Amino acid sequence: MKEINIREMLEVMKPALRDEKLASALLGEYWRDKVSVVWTVKDILLAAWSESFACDPDLAKEILFEMAENHDAGVGLNWEVVKHYLFMRCVNLSHVPAGFIAVWDITEIG
Repeated sequence: MKEINIREMLEVMKPALRDEKLASALLGEYWRDKVSVVWTVKDILLAAWSESFACDPDLAKEILFEMAENHDAGVGLNWEVVKHYLFMRCVNLSHVPAGFIAVWDITEIG
């Protein structure tokens, strides 16, 4: 697990922690011999934006969890899989005449 992911977990758990340094050490030790790749809703939204697909945060979350639920261990989760799900679930903006849809600002997504 990357250090950034451990810090994010600690931040979420902070209200319940008595000793944040101990919790950090324990998580670090737990993840010492493990690997985890973390995909986020923001990853899905950025991929949609870069490939010209219309996708809002709610749909991106659905796609993220659908990918995880149905993933093929032989293929894994990768950008090509993300693009496949976007193609199956979203409107490709490059095929829609200008002015027919609303556009949101991806920079506002957390």
